Amino acid sequence: MPSSHFPAPADQPGLPGAGPPAADPGHCTDAWAPAHLGALTEHLPADLVDEALEATGTRERRIRKLPSRVVVYFVLALALFPHLGYRNVFTKLRLHTTGIAKITDSALTQARRRIGVAPLRRLFEMLRGPAPTTTREGSFFGKYRICAIDGMVLTLPDTPQILTKYTKQRGNHGGTGYPQARVLALVACGTRSIIDAVFGPTSIGETTYTPALLPSMAPGMLVLADRNFASAKLLHRIGEAGPTFWCG
Repeated sequence: MPSSHFPAPADQPGLPGAGPPAADPGHCTDAWAPAHLGALTEHLPADLVDEALEATGTRERRIRKLPSRVVVYFVLALALFPHLGYRNVFTKLRLHTTGIAKITDSALTQARRRIGVAPLRRLFEMLRGPAPTTTREGSFFGKYRICAIDGMVLTLPDTPQILTKYTKQRGNHGGTGYPQARVLALVACGTRSIIDAVFGPTSIGETTYTPALLPSMAPGMLVLADRNFASAKLLHRIGEAGPTFWCG
């Protein structure tokens, strides 16, 4: 379901301080008060991030140089700048700040491990769904909301831990390149907002992942897909979920 939260106004501070823990002169958490990644914090207000952290029990219990809220924004920024690396992305996040001690790559890695994936998953659940729109053009066909289902492949870091689940492309002399993940998403076409998504190894095909998206399909949707999804068994299951389905 769509989130009931709305983006903050453009002039609202984007990344307020660390929250409830008291200020400590040795830890300059107040330096995080200005907006450091403005476009991101306009769409994802700090109170929404705090709500996700509280719900998942991942908010810090003592003053830290890297508050959990900042770590969430850092992880999101990594997705915006995938080729820059930890230190360069964090440099963008701390632009126009003063009093922030030097943060090492190791500290950033430990901070990511500290919060884990739970708050990011919670944020996705809070925000996913068709975004509000002031026009029906491109979003509706008659009474039906236009949606689409399709997949893509993402490249992952080549580490032993990732290789326990995700595989490389096969080659004549073993795996080649980097491990990859397959992502399948249900998208509202008019706003390009993600209604639901699932991911896993590329050894599993798109049609096998599709049933995981069925709970997010409903009557009143017109779901578009390419001919790869034209499986009688799959079409029957989608029809039971309620949407109108069209393969091209």
